[in-house]
Amino acid sequence: MRTDRNSEPSTCGDETGAKILAFIDTVSTVLYAVGTIVIFSYIKIENVDPWIAQNIFCYLLGLLINVMIVGLFWYGLIKERHGFLIPTLICSILGLIGTIITGAVFFVFAFILMTQNVQAGLSLLLFYMALFGGGFGLQCWFYCILKNAYSYLEHKRYFLTSDDFIVQQMEQACVAVPKETPTAPPAYEEAAAYSNFSENMAV
Repeated sequence: MRTDRNSEPSTCGDETGAKILAFIDTVSTVLYAVGTIVIFSYIKIENVDPWIAQNIFCYLLGLLINVMIVGLFWYGLIKERHGFLIPTLICSILGLIGTIITGAVFFVFAFILMTQNVQAGLSLLLFYMALFGGGFGLQCWFYCILKNAYSYLEHKRYFLTSDDFIVQQMEQACVAVPKETPTAPPAYEEAAAYSNFSENMAV
């Protein structure tokens, strides 16, 4: 969504879409945390294997990063600060790249299987195409929503600090304040009264 920075931004539906994505991310983070707690409840601390300890550290680190990203996402949407949407945009791009790489690996596996069993390999290839194609398209859609929301908030912030907006606010303030009816100074009123008295005496 490219607009002139000096023009007033219109209502952006993608901002509402971004809030829906933030809600989905929040739910996913809560489920991530619940799953982590459930997994750790089955682990005995005194008999922790080094490999398990490493996985625990990775889980906790991933949860912490996820909470920070979701928190920044919500803060940017609520306070309308576009810079706080950047971590979510980066994660969205990384997700797209990860989907492409993972899909390529599975496609290669399906082609290798086709050399041994054409029917099984073709069925697996079609399944992977539907799975990764749909996932990639959905992630692209999410990225477009985030990018449009970022551009909208950026444009809105620049507009609110632009000279045109300040001039508009000053003009509205001038219109809002009613102008008082100008009155003549007391000296002019006295002079007018004396003039009227003199004319009456002459008559």
